[in-house]
Amino acid sequence: FCPGGEVRDWLRLPLPGDTTQSISFPSPRMLSRALRRLQPDAIICATPGPYGLMGSWMSKRLDTRLIIGFHTHYEKLTEIYWKSFFGKVTRWYFDIANRMLFRKNALVLANSEAVAEEARRMGAPEVQLMGTLVASDFLEPPTRLPADPVRDVLFAGRLAAEKNLDKFLDAAERLPELRFTIAGDGPQREMVETRASRLPNVRYLGWVARSELRGVMDATDMLVLPSKVESFGTVALEAMARQRLVLVSGDCGIVQWPSLSDGLCRIGEGECLTDAIARVVSMPSADRAARAEAARGAACDLNRHSLHRWLDLLGSDARA
Repeated sequence: FCPGGEVRDWLRLPLPGDTTQSISFPSPRMLSRALRRLQPDAIICATPGPYGLMGSWMSKRLDTRLIIGFHTHYEKLTEIYWKSFFGKVTRWYFDIANRMLFRKNALVLANSEAVAEEARRMGAPEVQLMGTLVASDFLEPPTRLPADPVRDVLFAGRLAAEKNLDKFLDAAERLPELRFTIAGDGPQREMVETRASRLPNVRYLGWVARSELRGVMDATDMLVLPSKVESFGTVALEAMARQRLVLVSGDCGIVQWPSLSDGLCRIGEGECLTDAIARVVSMPSADRAARAEAARGAACDLNRHSLHRWLDLLGSDARA
């Protein structure tokens, strides 16, 4: 159950500071009736928004197992977007909402150790790590290894302050021999369009549907995720599954998974993004190919392991 689904939204408001997103309030009566008809064995709440809070409340009324997905540190994001009184109110809301979700019988699943520790700090009684799953079409065999030499660099995601897009565009300006592609939408779209229009080696695609993102990745050689706040970085795992070179910042939760380390390139502490991209591009071709192949294997292994863990959590009936 989610916004735009079978349950009518009772109210939808634009998110202050980012009108490209909205917060939706489901009709309590419709959602309650739908859940009672379904009689679920477990309710998984993915966010601390109105849908998640309603799902948590219904799990208690239905005496159903509750699983909380704690995958985004919203409080850190509010520190970037809102430093005023509204920011304090927003952080207060997320803190209260998460504490309401982390009640006594809830299992909390986190996608990195840093996020898991934050959940424990807020009183979650049981926290476990769970790897992010990748859609099946990303797991199909990739069409090719990254080109030799590397020519095409990709950023895919929200165009927002925490993604460090200005550094990505700076790198494009300083590395004119490479082609840079940006896919996504968000509050920094105007800045991206303006700067991209001045750089002949930058192509801005706008928002790209998930079903089309795999093709965009396959047409490039390297994905870059230079975020300063990133609880995990699902797009990086998807690019690994597509056997791309993947360069991420140390602030991405994906670097906290040891099983993925051989397939990741990391921006060094104090290293500018331009130098990091140039370093990966200048790696011996055999090393780049080995890194891309390791990325593919590690992403597939984590996906398989995470899928089995989900089946174990939900019980043997789900596995059957």
